[in-house]
Amino acid sequence: MFFYFVIKVALYFLNPTEVGDSYRFLKAGLSLSSFSYPLNEKRLPLFPWFLSLGVNKFVSNEIKFFDPIWWGRFVATVFCLGSLLLTFKISLRLFNNFRIAFFTLLLTALSPIFFYGTSRVLAEGQFAFFLLLFLYLYLLKKKYLVLGLVAGLCFLTRYEGALLIFAFGLDALIAKKFRNFGLLVLGFTLVASPVIVRNILIFANPIKSAYFLEPAGFSYNFKSVLIVVSAFLFCFGNLLISPLLLITSIKKLLVEHRPIFFYLIMSIALFFFWIAAMPRLFVYLIPVFAIFTVPPVLETLSKPWFKSKFYLITLFINTIVFILFRMEYRYHFLVLGKWFLLVFLVLSVATMLFFIADKAKLFLGFLALSILVSAVAYTIRFKDVYRTVYQAVLFSKDLDGKIAYSDETGITSWYLAGHDTLYFDDTDGEESVDFLRSQSVKYALVTNEFDEYRRLIFLEREDRENDVELVKKFTINDGGYIRYSKIFRLKY
Repeated sequence: MFFYFVIKVALYFLNPTEVGDSYRFLKAGLSLSSFSYPLNEKRLPLFPWFLSLGVNKFVSNEIKFFDPIWWGRFVATVFCLGSLLLTFKISLRLFNNFRIAFFTLLLTALSPIFFYGTSRVLAEGQFAFFLLLFLYLYLLKKKYLVLGLVAGLCFLTRYEGALLIFAFGLDALIAKKFRNFGLLVLGFTLVASPVIVRNILIFANPIKSAYFLEPAGFSYNFKSVLIVVSAFLFCFGNLLISPLLLITSIKKLLVEHRPIFFYLIMSIALFFFWIAAMPRLFVYLIPVFAIFTVPPVLETLSKPWFKSKFYLITLFINTIVFILFRMEYRYHFLVLGKWFLLVFLVLSVATMLFFIADKAKLFLGFLALSILVSAVAYTIRFKDVYRTVYQAVLFSKDLDGKIAYSDETGITSWYLAGHDTLYFDDTDGEESVDFLRSQSVKYALVTNEFDEYRRLIFLEREDRENDVELVKKFTINDGGYIRYSKIFRLKY
C-alpha cells in the first residue's frame, strides 16, 4: 500500500494542474470554509466539505493550512487508499481467502480508470469509499438504519447514491421486510434531506438543474454507446480479465446478494444515459466488479486451460474488440502511445502463454505488469491536459489590465481570482472587438484546450491584425492534436 501511495504522489508532479471539475469543487470548498455554498453550484457538498478542512475557516479564506490543490490531492488519495482497504476486507469476508482478496485489491488498484480517477481532485474516489463502506456494513451486520445513513453520505457525494436506496429498498420490499425498508429510507432521509430541500428551493424541480440537464447537450449515437461497452470490457486495463466474466457467477450473485445485483444493473443502465461522464462513472464500480470477478478467474486457473471454454471465449472477444476499438476510436483507456502499446501487447501475449502453460504465478505476475502499463499509459496520456492554458494564465497574472477569457476548464477563473477579468460568453456579449473595448478589456486569452469551437475565436482571424496583437502563444503536440493558448492585446 505504501509503494502504491508513493507512485500516486510521484505521478502528481507530472500534472501541472487539475481538470475542470476540480476547480468547481475547490471553489465550493472555499465557500464552505466561510459557512456558505454557491447557489448555482450543481455539485453536491460533501466532497467540497472535506476540501474546506484545509482552510483556516475561523480566521480568513486567505489563510490556508495547505495549498488547496495539494490538499485536494491528499484528500483524494486518502479516500483511494480507504477504498482499496475496504475492497480487500469485503473480498476477504465474502470468500475467506487471502489470495482472492489480494488479487482483488491488485486488480482494483492498478485498473487504469480507477488509478487515474482517484488521482484527481474529484468526488469519484470518495463515492467509491462510501459505496464500499455501505456494502461492507451490509455484509457485516445489515443494520438498515446505519445503511440508510451511509447511503445518504453517498448521495451527498454524487446523486447516484440514490440508487442504493432504490436497489436495496426494492430488495427489502420483495422480501416483504417492510421494517428494514422503513429504516433504510429513514436513515437516508435524515442525511440527504437538507440537500434535497435546497435543490427544490433553488431549482424548483431538481431534475431541471444543470446537473441533470448536462446529458442533454451530448450527442447520442452508436459510437457513444460503444464508449460504455469498451469501458466495461477494458476497465481492468488488460485483455484477459473483464467484468464480462461476471456472467459465470451471475446466478450466485442474484441468489446470494440480490440487492448488490440490482445496484449493479441500475448503475450500468445509468451509464447509457450519462455517457457524457464516461469513463469516470466506472471508477466507483471497478472495486465491486473486481470483488465478484476474481473468484471465477482464479477458479479458471485451477483447471486445464482448454476446459475453460467461457474464459477462452471471453479472451477472444476482448482481444478482437480491443484491436477494433483502438484502431477506430482510440479511447484514452485503450493504451494509447505506440511504445506503451508495444510493451502492453508483449506482456499480454506472455500472460496468455503462461495461462496456456498453466503457470499460475507467472500468469499473475505478467498480468499485473500489463495492467500497470495500462495505468501508467492512461496517466501519462493526461499529464499535459490543460498545460498550455495553465502556462498562459501564469503569464497573464503579471499583465496590467482587464483580461477577457472564455476558458471553461476552470483554470483561468481559479488562478486569476482577484484579477480584473471578463468571462466572455457569446450569449452575453457581441462577438466583436468593439464590444470588448466597451468593457475596457486590454487582453484576451484564447484557448482550444476545452473546446475547439471556442468563443473569442474571432480574435484569431487574419483580418483582425489591425485590432489585436498576439503577445504570447503556448502550444503542445498531444498525439497529433495541437493544443494551444494565445494571449492577445487589444489595440485602442
